[in-house]
Amino acid sequence: MKGKEKEKRLNFLENVSVIVKSSGLLIWFIVFLLALLEIKRYYNIDLIPGYDSSVDDVYGYMRGTLSEFAKSFK
Repeated sequence: MKGKEKEKRLNFLENVSVIVKSSGLLIWFIVFLLALLEIKRYYNIDLIPGYDSSVDDVYGYMRGTLSEFAKSFK
């Protein structure tokens, strides 16, 4: 009986570990993507000159919204 309980506990801990590692990897991917978008905006790098893609528009909207949200705490 104790052996099965121990196996269940180890399986549960392994599953939690996989979830934590996966979510950490996802968060780092998002941070990396946002950093690339910020570098793209800062240095004005365009893949198609003179064209703002929908990604640029969404990023600009997100950045403005977060900036306004942060100002509300001051």
